[in-house]
Amino acid sequence: MNSWVPVVGIVVAYLFFVLYWGPKWMANKKPFQIKNIILVYNFVQTICNAYIVSYVSYHLLPSGDIIFSGNLKKNILT
Repeated sequence: MNSWVPVVGIVVAYLFFVLYWGPKWMANKKPFQIKNIILVYNFVQTICNAYIVSYVSYHLLPSGDIIFSGNLKKNILT
């Protein structure tokens, strides 16, 4: 962008929505009940992260040590 005007316009619109119009619009609305959805999401994220750590540990580290074991060699990438 060559001008700062669009950026300032977007920031002003965002602040207007977040500070004035959004709270006014949501004042009489009930919150969503998403506790179970968040629990499932967190479980899936935990499983995916455990898979990534095990993949990195098995395939990318020379000795198969887990990354945080403190038993790393100096030249991992060679």
